[in-house]
Amino acid sequence: MGQATTLWHLLVLVLLVAWLSGCGFRLRGAVSLPAGMEATRVEAQGVSNELANHTRRALEAAGARITTEARAATARLRLLDERRDRRVLSVDSAGQVREYELVYALRFEVRDRAGKILVGEQTVELVRAVTFDPGEAALGRLGEQEVVQREMLEMAVNQMLQRIAAAGRSGGASAEPGATDDESGDSSGDSSGGADAPAP
Repeated sequence: MGQATTLWHLLVLVLLVAWLSGCGFRLRGAVSLPAGMEATRVEAQGVSNELANHTRRALEAAGARITTEARAATARLRLLDERRDRRVLSVDSAGQVREYELVYALRFEVRDRAGKILVGEQTVELVRAVTFDPGEAALGRLGEQEVVQREMLEMAVNQMLQRIAAAGRSGGASAEPGATDDESGDSSGDSSGGADAPAP
């Protein structure tokens, strides 16, 4: 009796999954890459290895096969630029920095194997506010900014794939060079890794 019930539950589960797949159901955050990106080559020059590697992993998670050979690629995802900035947002009465604004941006485009543009050049940009507390920094929270920057990179890659998926659904390849996505938030930690302003 128990075994029969278990088998029945498994059968119902399999049928449910098949039905949901047929209806185009996808988990939140899942990306459906457009046709032609089954075998994708990531071309990353002038950007960090972290960005290139995370992009490859995200593509594989979305169902693409990553190839390093131009002849085997059906599409080329070109990571054209990556930018990290830090700006001072506020200082205290003693002139010590209390809040920074972190900016992360990546620029990309997608072409097919013949060089035809599938997704025109676009920029994804994220912005986060990070508060600086000297007391907490002294207790060992020196890596908080790096954590926030890593999260921003991962979010930017996800938004890039979402844009690629949207372009595939619309069938368009128009570039949006001025388009950006802002993600604001607060986090606490040291900002010693920035480029524009020194940590107090």
